[in-house]
Amino acid sequence: MAPRVTIGLPVRNGEEHIGRAIESVLAQDFSDLEMVICDNLSDDSTAEVVRSYAARDSRVKFHQNERDIGQLANMNRVFEMGSGEFFRWMGDDDWLEPDYLSKCVPYLDGDEELIGVSTYIRYFDDDGNDFYVEYTGERCDSPEAHRRFARMLWFSRSDYRFYDPHYNLYRRSAMEKTPLLRVTYRPDALLAAELALLGPVGHIPECLSHRRRVPSGYDDPALLYRRNNPGHEDALRPSLSGLCAKYNALVSAAPLSASQRAFCRQAILRFYLVRGRVLLDARARTAARRMPGYRMLKAALGR
Repeated sequence: MAPRVTIGLPVRNGEEHIGRAIESVLAQDFSDLEMVICDNLSDDSTAEVVRSYAARDSRVKFHQNERDIGQLANMNRVFEMGSGEFFRWMGDDDWLEPDYLSKCVPYLDGDEELIGVSTYIRYFDDDGNDFYVEYTGERCDSPEAHRRFARMLWFSRSDYRFYDPHYNLYRRSAMEKTPLLRVTYRPDALLAAELALLGPVGHIPECLSHRRRVPSGYDDPALLYRRNNPGHEDALRPSLSGLCAKYNALVSAAPLSASQRAFCRQAILRFYLVRGRVLLDARARTAARRMPGYRMLKAALGR
């Protein structure tokens, strides 16, 4: 019999933290689960660590890729290998509170209209810094698809701490209606928008999840592209117009009225204008840093 929940963990070289992630899942006070871990050609002791847990607990399912397929494909793979009614992605350096599932699963069982549920997430780094915010404004739980879509686009251009839809607990049946993570610019944001059109996501206002921030992964886009899609990094490089075209295609395919589609397209236009300014500012800062004398000027200004 299939377990009710699948926790999918794609990993590459995660020996330092993956034990904590696995233990936080196995320690859940909701036990009807499986943990699908897919190792993407690690060259450290990740495989040995995971095998030791799998040998002690049959709920840990371990698979190794024969070649580096990239983070995006590996994330899709752990979903495809799972069988639970509910699914959640997890990073090798993340961990969950023991009552995460015992609170999220009954929440979804209590409302069949919901396709998923979110909780507050605490972000932290290795220097002991805490990046935690409890956002209490409008979320993506509206019964109206166009309003959820517009709100999701707002979240995708706002503070990352407000809401990370990538790490919700979802119904597998909803995720199976999507192509999961596409090889494109901001695939997680695109999937989140598509799920927003499919149904509402509830929220439990408690911090039940913890995520480690890795500055190098955020500050070096080229490195991130190589990790996500090795050998074909160009497919992931920023294309705001391309992303908005994909958003528009989602809206066109959704069962919306003409006025609802117009509402969604206004949201896409706002997203384009705001994100466009952000990208231009970022490019200007990058160009400035490359100018001769930039470091001297920065030091002279005391910045």
